[in-house]
Amino acid sequence: MTRTSLKMPRIANKRQSYAVRSGMVTRAASIVAKAVVEAPVFVTDEDGHRMRQWKAEELQRYTTEDIKSALRLRRAVEKEEMLEFVPPSAIKYCQTKGWIVQAEGAPYFFVTRKAATELDLPRKHQGRAIQFLDRGL
Repeated sequence: MTRTSLKMPRIANKRQSYAVRSGMVTRAASIVAKAVVEAPVFVTDEDGHRMRQWKAEELQRYTTEDIKSALRLRRAVEKEEMLEFVPPSAIKYCQTKGWIVQAEGAPYFFVTRKAATELDLPRKHQGRAIQFLDRGL
């Protein structure tokens, strides 16, 4: 009588590595790891504005909370002031939404009442009302 041996495949050899199973090697995980490890680079211009140097992969990475922090407690804002908090694409988005309007012949933007309403911006600062530009809602 011949004895056949039944060999089971070694499951441990067939398993994926922990990095693959946990998702550590995905694109999203590498973005999060870069955000934790790499600090953003800021440059100060001659007027004293602190501007962030945005990388190509960060240009579409902003939230309404970032926009809200750039517009908070301001009636008018310069582009250079906003670049500390949001990339240039977010400034264009704010113009498209009607949240900021460029002043005629001036390098700054007025914050509209629509932005104050939709982003829930504070209406008073130190007891004084902030006068937003009224372009209608």
